[in-house]
Amino acid sequence: MASKKFDKNTIKRLFFDYILKYYKFRFFFVMILVVVTALASVASSLFIENLIDDYITPLLNTDNPVFLPLFKALSIMAVIYLIGVVSNYIYQRMMSRIAQRNLESHS
Repeated sequence: MASKKFDKNTIKRLFFDYILKYYKFRFFFVMILVVVTALASVASSLFIENLIDDYITPLLNTDNPVFLPLFKALSIMAVIYLIGVVSNYIYQRMMSRIAQRNLESHS
């Protein structure tokens, strides 16, 4: 079986002649949303470590724990997750609409 070579001209044509010609604003908006989604994912992972070290572990050593700081931290974490979910949903939706329009125009 012969392997297919990577054709740089096809990628250039797709990117410059199609994506940037018809979907310039959406493309850059999707790129921003991809970065926001990635940052929210990284922030949530790092936040879990801080949540355990700074909020949960100190509560284990107290007789009368105060849960308000933990609740505030969990609220911040929920907002970070919500931002990631919403940005992921929007960019997935935009990319599927672009793909559907592309298929409709070429069929």
